[in-house]
Amino acid sequence: MPMAHPVPDRFRTIVADAVRMIADGDLAAVHEHPQIGIRGDDPLVWVRHYPATITALPAEAWDIADAIEINGHPGTWSLVVPLWTAEEGRSDLSLEATAQDLPSGPAITIDGIHVR
Repeated sequence: MPMAHPVPDRFRTIVADAVRMIADGDLAAVHEHPQIGIRGDDPLVWVRHYPATITALPAEAWDIADAIEINGHPGTWSLVVPLWTAEEGRSDLSLEATAQDLPSGPAITIDGIHVR
């Protein structure tokens, strides 16, 4: 089984931007961001139905976020980043994404937001 690592620094700003836009409910901004892609139609389904308000990531999120490099795909990582809410702090939600080192720079694709 591949070993989990901290999220590489080069992806953290993009992930934090994505979470901030999701917390703002600004799906249009997520779609327009040149370094963020979205798999599927609506990654915010769980966010809208969750009984708390998603917030920007605190610094401590990076201490527990996981990154696993995908075998056979150098520079491609599977990320799981826990999300925080105003009401409860760390929530049961996590952002799952694929991060890649592309010729144009680091990028992520949001695979979904899931409840653990």
